[in-house]
This record gives sequence, C-alpha cells and structure tokens, in this order.
Amino acid sequence: MKKLYELLEKINSIQTKEELEYRAEQIVQLNVLKKNSDIVSNRKLLVKNFLCEFIYNKEKTLLKADNKQNYPSLNKILKKNLYNAEQITALLKRFPEINRNIGSIPSVFLEKISLGIKKTIVLKIYEHLARYALKFNLFYEQEFNSEKEKFLDEAELDTTDFEEELSSIVNQPVKLTYLGCGFNGNGFRLDISDKSFFYKVFYLYNSDDNMRFLNHGVFAEPQMALFATHNARKNKFAKFFFGRVAGAHYCDSFLISEYLEANPSYVEQSRLLLDYISISVNEQLKFDNSINGKIVDFGGIREVIPEFRNKKIRRTVRIILNCIRYKYNTYKLASSWIIKKKNIDVLKRYIQNIDKKTYCESIDLILKYKIDFPERLAEILKNIQAMDDTVNLRDIVKSEDILTESVEDLIANTEHHSIKIKTRIMPIPEFNCPGHIIIDLFNNIQGIMFFNSQNEIYKIRFEKLIDSEYQTIHELSKDEFNNYKDRYLYTLLYKE
Repeated sequence: MKKLYELLEKINSIQTKEELEYRAEQIVQLNVLKKNSDIVSNRKLLVKNFLCEFIYNKEKTLLKADNKQNYPSLNKILKKNLYNAEQITALLKRFPEINRNIGSIPSVFLEKISLGIKKTIVLKIYEHLARYALKFNLFYEQEFNSEKEKFLDEAELDTTDFEEELSSIVNQPVKLTYLGCGFNGNGFRLDISDKSFFYKVFYLYNSDDNMRFLNHGVFAEPQMALFATHNARKNKFAKFFFGRVAGAHYCDSFLISEYLEANPSYVEQSRLLLDYISISVNEQLKFDNSINGKIVDFGGIREVIPEFRNKKIRRTVRIILNCIRYKYNTYKLASSWIIKKKNIDVLKRYIQNIDKKTYCESIDLILKYKIDFPERLAEILKNIQAMDDTVNLRDIVKSEDILTESVEDLIANTEHHSIKIKTRIMPIPEFNCPGHIIIDLFNNIQGIMFFNSQNEIYKIRFEKLIDSEYQTIHELSKDEFNNYKDRYLYTLLYKE
C-alpha cells in the first residue's frame, strides 16, 4: 500500500507530458495475471484500473486544447487503415487530444432525445460506456482454491448503476446482461427499446504476450472492428456500430456491435468468395468466434490478399464471383461452374464501365488465390464478350486421373482438377527409399502415391483422418489400380 501511495504522489507531481508518458507506460506494463498462471487476478486488475483512471485524470490537467483543429479524423484513418496496438499507440502519442470515439451510435439510442441536445448526449453515451469498461473488466468466472483466495479475488457483477445511469442519459429503459468471458475480455447483451447490441470490454493485460497485446484486446479490437465493417465483404463479420480506441496511456476502450444468437438451422450457402481481410484459421475454428457464419471476435484481423487494398479490383472480383454459380457433390470430386446468360450480360455491361486491364487483373487474382478455380474458366471470363449463351463448365475427377502409374500424368491431372499436392518427395535409390506424392482429396481423405526412380507409381494408398490420425482405407498394388473398372473415383473412396 505504501508503494501505491508513493506512485500516486509521483504521478500527482508530474509537470510534463513526457513524464506522464513514462509513468503511463509503467502502468500499462503491470502484470495482472496470477503467479504462474494465465488467469487474471482481480486484485491486480482493480489496482491497474484505478491507476489508469488516475493517469487519465492527471493527463487532463497537462494537455492544451489550442491545436485540436489541426488533428486528423480518427474515423477516417481507421476506416482505411488496419492498425494494431503498436500503430494506434504511436498515433495517440502524436495526437494526444484526438477524439478516440469511433463509429456511429445507432438511432435507437437517441430516439427519445430532442434535436438540440443530441450532440451532448452522444458524448455522454461514449463516456458512460468507456467508464464502465474499467469497471466491468474483472474476471467473473474464476474457480478458487481456498476461502482466502476467494476473498481476495472474487468479483461480483452488479449492473444496476450502469442501467440506471444509461437509462437517464438516453431517456428510456436499458438492460445489461452478462453473457460470458473470452480470452481477452467480457461480453454483455445491451437491450434498448426493441433492439439488442453486444457490448465488449477488455482485460488490461500487459505486453509480455506480444501477439495478444498487439493484435487482440484493449489496444487492438475496436479499430479492427471498424476496419472490418468498412472493408470486409458483407456478412463476413458481425456489424460494428461504435466504440472507443485505446493505446499509450489510454485503457478505456470498448466496442458495441451486432448482437447475434445462434440459429441451429443455419446452413452456410455455397458461394465463391475471396476475402480481403480475415482472422487466422485457428481463430476461425474456435466454436464461439463465429455465429451463424459471421465472425464476432475482431481480434487478430489481418489482410489476406494485399492486392485488394485497391477497392476497384476488390469490387470487380466480387462482381465476377457473384456471377458464377459453383456446385459440387458431397465428395468435391465432381464440380460445375455455371455463368447464366443474364450474368454474362451483367459482366459485359460492367466491363464497359471499367478498363479491361482492371478486369483481367481481377481474374488473375482469382486464379492466384482460389486454388480450385479452373484455368479454363479464367480464359472464358477474359473472353466473356464473345459468349452469348449460358456457360456450364463441368469437371469430374475420374478414377483414371488418379489411378495412374505415371507421375507426370498424375501431376498434370491434379493441376487440371485443381487438386492440391501436399507433399512431393523424390526417391533416394542409394538408401532404397521410394519417392512419394501426397494429394488432398477433400473430406479429410488423402492419397499417397509411391513411385520409383523411373517415375513409375507402383503403389497407391488412400487414408482418412479419424480421431486425429490418418488411417488406411484402401491400398492398391500396380495391378489392382491399373485394372480398376469403376469410372468415378468417389465410388472407391466413399463406398461403405
């Protein structure tokens, strides 16, 4: 306690912005985890929350407001640029008085407010949600090893003050319901009138875990949410409405986004898509990061196709893909790409309004990033002006395409059908080691082709991933696969 008082006295005596930044960085670096654990200590978090507020209040006495008219719009910057924690901190240090509120408050919050005071109420809403971001960022779901530990770290959630204060601000009843915690913070359902929203606040982790610190949580997610809403394809992410960014010595960030409830009957439509931004595959696979096909966690957003920074190309790719109907069977070994006559006409009209170079570059990018996109279809698209009737491109992987003794034929056939080669190892005759090629045949099935130094395949094994291990479902000798009679490969792979 003595050390805390000493620190408060030092902060109180600060005279310059540089001193403030130095102390603020020390506070940001405070570790809030329990010893030898990745679980938040609410005792440490309460102290850190208090110090962050103290620094924030001290800052107000040091900053001057005489040059704010020269500040850029944070909204405009963050709609166009994907900023992580490091980048937002640098920006906030450069413009310490910049308006950190981003997005736009939905009209339902203001429908009971008279026109003359709406601007004042908007600021009060932001301040209210930011203030409670440092009250509700405790860990409410801890398990305790002792009564002493429970006494020191237990956090009880009471939303009464939040609801009463916000109700008074917006002049209508609101309700806040705790939904649960994630790896970086707590989520709440905020009900106002007949609308529901998702309110997220963040634990104030320190930067020991650099990946979490830079790309997730308090200093990253609000601006990533804004960028996603303005740059991702429609329905890729839950819609972000408004929030506040944090960085440097600001820690009061929050976000308000679309509230979604899981629909058990939801079935994702089969569409040809290419994303400019996304999250990592590991993040997408987490069961609670997506609801009804929409990503609801904005942490870790990254550019996956840098060329799509060009909005014209991004839009052209989307229009081209929307004009193609892609169908495939359960086994993904029989596919068809259909461009109906009306969509051919759409593309012809669109080409008239853009340069041919942009159109062809867009097709090349589709071919580059969509590994199962046929080159034949790309050629058809580039010559779409010559097409007058529906295009129906069919592709069936036949047994003879894969059950071949020639490595050269196998590679040519996999390229033709856009089948991915996962591994290719050449034979080592001096050690009597055969070569092998592993191909991805979808639905967790792979084919392993063993070949000799004459590039002759002499054995084929098909395996399926079961309980995290590949298990053999078929193994064929050279005579067996040469004499296989069924035309379709999926008959061999999927028969009971």
